[in-house]
Amino acid sequence: VASYKNQTLLGGVVRFKFALSVEPVLGSYEVCATYEKQDKCFSFRVEEYIFPKFSCTITPRDEQIPCFGSKYRDQNTERRICYTVSAEYTYGQKVKGKVSYTASLKRGSMCNQ
Repeated sequence: VASYKNQTLLGGVVRFKFALSVEPVLGSYEVCATYEKQDKCFSFRVEEYIFPKFSCTITPRDEQIPCFGSKYRDQNTERRICYTVSAEYTYGQKVKGKVSYTASLKRGSMCNQ
């Protein structure tokens, strides 16, 4: 609870900040102000913050991924595997950020035959 009395208005406006604790009591709150016998109130809710959920899709750019086994060393094969990585929040907005990934060849795959 905080109370500010006899404050000087600058240009007809007064501004205050009230910091919530690290673990505030969740629920509805009301802020009221009285000026020249007129009351004005504003209601708001403090709710638990839930981190937005998103999904991530990793798609190879080409249908065929080049193989780098010993029988392919003499060929002029591009040694870079390119992927498109995209992420989207559950409500449809694209996720902005950076991505890093590591790709490796599993033993017994088609490239090792």
